[in-house]
Amino acid sequence: MSYLSFSKTSENIISLTKEIINISGIYITWILLHFICANLYATYCTPKTLVGFIYSPFAATLTHCKCLRWTTYNAGLSIENMWFILGSWILKKLIPIKFNMPKNVEQPEEN
Repeated sequence: MSYLSFSKTSENIISLTKEIINISGIYITWILLHFICANLYATYCTPKTLVGFIYSPFAATLTHCKCLRWTTYNAGLSIENMWFILGSWILKKLIPIKFNMPKNVEQPEEN
């Protein structure tokens, strides 16, 4: 192995590592947002008392409660979508899909 190929390989590994860290950072951010907002919503918008029960219909319409509810919902959707992406990527790696054109099908002409 020459120095040039080793250098190129190490650059590729560093580039891939940075990409994984960026993607993981986004995923961890969504998890943190979901966790924090869900707990804040439970604490400030639906307290576990009789007064909280009476207060909750009014609190549900407050701006900060709407914001917490929106963030919790959308963070949950993002986490769900990331699981679909991860599952699709794993399946792609496990089951390689090859698209072979039948030999009797003519290729379209380029204009």
